[in-house]
Amino acid sequence: MSPNLENTEPEVDLFYVMKKIGDFFDYLGELAVRFIQFILRNIFIFIGLIVVGIVLGYLLDSNKKDEYRHEIILSPNFDSSSYLYEKVSSQQDKLDSIIVGIEVEPIIDVFGLLSSGSNNLEKGEFLSENNINISTHEPGNQTEIIYKLHKLTIKTDRRDTDGEIVSNYLNKLNQQPYFLKRQEIEQAHIINEIEEKRASIQNINNMFQKMGAADTVAKSDFNIEMYPELNGLIESKNYLLSNIEQLQISQVEKSKVFYDIARVQNIKDNTLSYMIIIPLVLILIYLLLVFFLGKYKKISARIS
Repeated sequence: MSPNLENTEPEVDLFYVMKKIGDFFDYLGELAVRFIQFILRNIFIFIGLIVVGIVLGYLLDSNKKDEYRHEIILSPNFDSSSYLYEKVSSQQDKLDSIIVGIEVEPIIDVFGLLSSGSNNLEKGEFLSENNINISTHEPGNQTEIIYKLHKLTIKTDRRDTDGEIVSNYLNKLNQQPYFLKRQEIEQAHIINEIEEKRASIQNINNMFQKMGAADTVAKSDFNIEMYPELNGLIESKNYLLSNIEQLQISQVEKSKVFYDIARVQNIKDNTLSYMIIIPLVLILIYLLLVFFLGKYKKISARIS
């Protein structure tokens, strides 16, 4: 093969590709022109479909009630998680005219679950060994009870401006006698624990004072090695202070059976208006009918 022919082959291929690209854009332009011409030929039909769709959409929009979501993060106490899910499930058919829907789901926190204590770690191992996925939640599989936090969603047909609707529902939820009794017992237990740990801290402080007031060693000659138990006392005090902090947090959370940690209220779902949806649906149905009728005529003509 001559060098000239070898040089012209890439040029021919490039010319062929450019021609195909040009033909493709010409085809798209032709389709666009045909579509515009089709709309212009049937302009009154399209206008009629749009007008009818807007009217129907307006009627549907006027009858549609606004719906607001209120999301509450709850911390169930006293082993009340199962009660919460059963209560919400049983109330689905007993909603009033204001509350139109209630949902609850766990907030999945695998790391928090497995790192919060040895018991939870054992639960995680048990669930893993029995092929129960703790990283996802399926309604009805009972795994929701192992999580600390849960999201309660209350749907209402009006704004809850002052939060009264949500507060009333939560107050009713918190009135179960059994859990209230457990709350009383556990709160008293927490108070006793805090007092005992504060007494232990006071004892440690008294020991520090005795060390500081000791006359056997002059202050200028003080050496930490003379008090080998000092590090242990400091660690014990810090440990006790940390325990008191955790107990005080628990005391706050257990001030209610279902402690509402956070609320986000009056979330309105901005759904697309029926005045837009209905006209588009009618036009789509009309275009599909025209397409299938055209195909039917072509096939019928071919057969005949």
